[in-house]
Amino acid sequence: RSMLVERERKAWASAL
Repeated sequence: RSMLVERERKAWASAL
């Protein structure tokens, strides 16, 4: 569950 977390983290950074 590393890619999923990384993808979610990137999505958050993009949303900010």
